Amino acid sequence: MISIRTSTPSTSISTSISTSTPTAPRRPPPRLRTKTGCFQCRKRRKKCDERKPFCTDCSKHGFRCVWPAPPTAIIRSEPQGHGPTLAAIEAPTNDDLDVLERRRAVDILFADDSTKIATTRSACYGLPGIRTSAEHYLSLYYRERYMPTLLRSHAHRGFANYSSLLVIGSQNSMIMNIFLATAATHAGWSNPRFKPLSIKYYNSVISSLRKAIDTQTVKGDEDWLLVVTNFLCLFEVGQGRIAATYNSGIVSHLAGLARILSIRSATDTRLKRSLKHPVLRTTAESFVHLSYTTAFYDSKADLLADLFSWDELQPYLEANRFSGARAFENSPLLGYNWRIYKTAFEVVRLSHKVPLNTVSSSRGQELDRELLEYDEEVRKDAETWGSDKRVKGLLQHTRMLISAARILALKTLRPETRASDPQIVQLVQDALATLRVVTINHEGTAYFCWPLAIISCAVSTEEDIAFLSQLLQNMWDRSQSGSVLCLKTAMETFWKSLEFRSSDDVKEVDGDKPNLFDVLVQGDGFMKHPLLKT
Repeated sequence: MISIRTSTPSTSISTSISTSTPTAPRRPPPRLRTKTGCFQCRKRRKKCDERKPFCTDCSKHGFRCVWPAPPTAIIRSEPQGHGPTLAAIEAPTNDDLDVLERRRAVDILFADDSTKIATTRSACYGLPGIRTSAEHYLSLYYRERYMPTLLRSHAHRGFANYSSLLVIGSQNSMIMNIFLATAATHAGWSNPRFKPLSIKYYNSVISSLRKAIDTQTVKGDEDWLLVVTNFLCLFEVGQGRIAATYNSGIVSHLAGLARILSIRSATDTRLKRSLKHPVLRTTAESFVHLSYTTAFYDSKADLLADLFSWDELQPYLEANRFSGARAFENSPLLGYNWRIYKTAFEVVRLSHKVPLNTVSSSRGQELDRELLEYDEEVRKDAETWGSDKRVKGLLQHTRMLISAARILALKTLRPETRASDPQIVQLVQDALATLRVVTINHEGTAYFCWPLAIISCAVSTEEDIAFLSQLLQNMWDRSQSGSVLCLKTAMETFWKSLEFRSSDDVKEVDGDKPNLFDVLVQGDGFMKHPLLKT
């Protein structure tokens, strides 16, 4: 006879079993037949042949074949304080992880119920500090979905090994939380349930960081501080905010990153530390990219130029981590001569000072000449390396960016210039010709936003606007990137509300309607235009 006694709901359930016949001794649970196979074979206690990305047994039965996280980098010494330093972590080698196989396997994982936000704990999450199924999902999403959107396709594959970041993150709650926050922000565009989580992790980081600063436990040159501050900037970009809701938090975070890089430069020089770790170059290039793009959107970021010197950044921007690789392969985000982006930043800052005084006008003309020289340099490289598809795409993007910078420079020098100006028309058509043939994948879409913003304000036909509108929609569909959404939303407002045609060409132009091309010299910044505040 079997009887079950159940207590009240507030207490635990107790079960007693009585039977008239003796029970047989319990059999021990079957042994796990594989310790290194896929999760599905471990769960089913089957021998896994460990074929990747899909083992034979999973392929045979149509199961989802999901693998454990790959081994992380090796820490050479015991971490102290807030976690291990970059110098204590083995940087990735040329023969590291097969990124393609890993991503295909995780694509399958993202299709299962692991996206459910729960509090189930598991011993198989792969990283210390990962406590819930949601965090497990986001840690994988961070590595396999979010990080690839930051890395350009031309970069050396060693930059795609994020082991060193994950090692630091697994031993520092602030870093892990900002990784989870940025991943949740990106994932939140397709699954809104992750939005509250992203804010939760972000607030946790800000609170911990303020406490560390208030208690004076940071010096300013820590590895963890460098990483956290860079990802705070990326978190803000990922929000996709514009105008009245455009969060100038990114400006304060960038200012902090500028100071950290300045302190770091002095310390690294004094201690003669190696500058070749991928994280250092990636962070320096991220700062450069975010500085000139953010300044274009919000003139408050102009102040960044007073917080660092390019001489301090140069060693990081020119450190070649992977010997034998070409220069563009060692530049994971910018891809080409970093001085082009320095010039672009200066042009942006000048555009906020229209009308220019004599000194500024002279400087603007110098910057335009620099851009012409860079364009010639890129053109010659295209003749030499044009057969390599990766290089060809990079050079096409770089020339388009230079064209956009020249459009902004010419408008800044002559504010009365209209989009019908022959020089502007030629630059726009050259850029549009590139956009019609270049491939824009989900990786690196953010790097097209700045030139696209300028080109989109300089077009003068409905056909060109229709093309750019569809292009931005396609970019958003592929990337789910906050920076793409921000630009797409702004341009839809501008194209609807502003006059893009020239009175020289079209008789029915509304003379009282503000001109689209004038948006480029909006004193407060592109995203601070009054139309975007409604």
